Amino acid sequence: MGTTESGIMKDALEQSQRNLQSVFNAIDESICFLERDGTILAANTTFAARLGVSVEECLGRDAYGMLDPELAKSRKLSVEEVFNTGKPVAFDDIRTGRWIHQVLYPVLDSSGLTSRVVIYATDITEQKAMVESLRVREALYHTLFEVSPIGLTIADATGRILETNRLASSLLGLTAEEHERRSIDGREWKIVRSDGSPMPTGEYASARALKEHTLVENVEMGIVKGDNETTWLNVAAAPVPLEGYGVVIAYHDITERKLAEKRVQDLLHEKDIILKEAHHRIKNNLGAISSLLRLQADDMERYDCAEILIDAAGRVQSMMLLYEKLYHSGGSSELSITEYLPPLIEQIQEIFDTDKKVTTTISVDEFILGAKTLSALGILINEMMTNSMKYAFRRRAAGSIRVSARKEDALVIIEYEDDGIGLPESISLENSTGFGMRLIGLLVDQLRGSIRIEREHGTRFVITFKA
Repeated sequence: MGTTESGIMKDALEQSQRNLQSVFNAIDESICFLERDGTILAANTTFAARLGVSVEECLGRDAYGMLDPELAKSRKLSVEEVFNTGKPVAFDDIRTGRWIHQVLYPVLDSSGLTSRVVIYATDITEQKAMVESLRVREALYHTLFEVSPIGLTIADATGRILETNRLASSLLGLTAEEHERRSIDGREWKIVRSDGSPMPTGEYASARALKEHTLVENVEMGIVKGDNETTWLNVAAAPVPLEGYGVVIAYHDITERKLAEKRVQDLLHEKDIILKEAHHRIKNNLGAISSLLRLQADDMERYDCAEILIDAAGRVQSMMLLYEKLYHSGGSSELSITEYLPPLIEQIQEIFDTDKKVTTTISVDEFILGAKTLSALGILINEMMTNSMKYAFRRRAAGSIRVSARKEDALVIIEYEDDGIGLPESISLENSTGFGMRLIGLLVDQLRGSIRIEREHGTRFVITFKA
């Protein structure tokens, strides 16, 4: 080989070394080569910069002696281990608040023996922080998952159960292992609706959330367990937008609420039965009183005494009708006058067995009155009709009665008239010796109203009071 060729090869080798050195220094990770005793043979600029010295100041120095003395001995043993075994060794150190991951690789000579060790060091502080953050988040997630006051189950996109917390297992009557061997729509479940009928899987909150890709809330279902005990749950489910996951299901135990609702329903049913029984007893008693008064009237020899008993029976009849109407209105203390007055007038007319043809015209507007007012009004109408049927049509084959009720602003106006012989001028509410007329006056006073009597064509009463 000539001198020229030798020079060219030498130049090429030197250029190759310079190139290698440039790459060596350009690497953004710390690299250095060590002797067996830890002496630095070579180092790149990144390694030197992280130690705060120049590359020249690193050479020939103890690599680990430059660091924490407490770590120097164990790290030198790691270098010795690489020389002895010919295998890499890795570990993490923390230096001035930074985590450094180091891997020691053996460098073999031509005979295959370790002649030196190369250290490749990477700053993993950010990765460590991320890992720690993930660890904390995972710990928080599992803690919250387990201590949650509601049952939680997580399933994949096929419905296979992946995870469940302790409360969910307790509510569903399964161990976590048994639970996780099932799917959310498996045939093993015995689930019923609120009415006790079997619930199809398509109605499950979890199945709907998977199918509809939306939050499903407030689905009530009963979980029938092996001993036929039913646990009632309010269930919500939501899709999970993560690969490998499908839906998360939350259960809230409402068994006590359902039992309380049933107890309330049972009590209401029992109350309804008692009220119906009491209603029938009161109705029958009022009917019995009315019938007894009529029977007694039939046995009376004196006509005036019989009339008194019949009048009393009519008053009882009006109260009985009001009670009946109020009962069927749902126990309300108010009633529409259209529901009470027309049937009352018909019943009063039926009481009097007469061959006279008496026609009744009723004109009643729709408005509501309280039970106390209606009771007084019912007896008023009874008294006026009784007087008409008994006295107004004497010596006549026919007659007519007209009753109207209307409301003008806050005033109620009741008009009652017949076309009979008329009320004598000598009779008034103030001087009448008859109980019926005195009762009419007392009832008008009770209503805090006024009454006007007109006598031109038959008899006409106009009663006015505040609603």
